[in-house]
Amino acid sequence: MIVMQGYTNGFPYMPGLIEPAVNVTYTSWITLFTIILIVMSMTGYVVLKLMDYWNEPRLNIQLPPPNDTQRLTLLAFLLAGIALGIQGLLGAYTMHLYADTIIIWHKPNTSITLQHQ
Repeated sequence: MIVMQGYTNGFPYMPGLIEPAVNVTYTSWITLFTIILIVMSMTGYVVLKLMDYWNEPRLNIQLPPPNDTQRLTLLAFLLAGIALGIQGLLGAYTMHLYADTIIIWHKPNTSITLQHQ
């Protein structure tokens, strides 16, 4: 099964390597390229809109300094970001411990072989 091929669930699917159907390979790559195309188009649009307003005069607005409650909220956001970063790192480490990794050795003039660690 493709799901058992590692922590990436065998993505990107390559025919003959872990033997998914060809339609799975095409669907996976078409979806990936479509998402990239949409994100790049949206990013380009936002950049062009920002450049339209780039040379307009700046407005100086005086904001009051944050009060004690707002400072506490900023500290809470900082701690939450650090905690989420640690959780992500621990999750990635745990996934690498449980995933069945595969090393693909390819020597010239030989066929591709899969070797489990």
